[in-house]
Amino acid sequence: MDQKDFEKKNSIKIRISIIQKEKWKKVCSEKKISLTSLITNSVENRMMDDERRKVLAFIENKIIFSEKLRPTSINMQK
Repeated sequence: MDQKDFEKKNSIKIRISIIQKEKWKKVCSEKKISLTSLITNSVENRMMDDERRKVLAFIENKIIFSEKLRPTSINMQK
């Protein structure tokens, strides 16, 4: 694949109710993602950006926690 394959030149119009649009905008605001990202990820059944951030934060916390529990050379000499 070439970089040109990922250029965003096209648009798609969809018709939804004003109420539905406001619900989607609220979800996007809460998740701190774009409406485009919400729709694309939902259609392609991918993890949302906010979910990815939560997973990465969880993994980072586990790594930090496990490093704190790792015995140091001082502790091992006792």
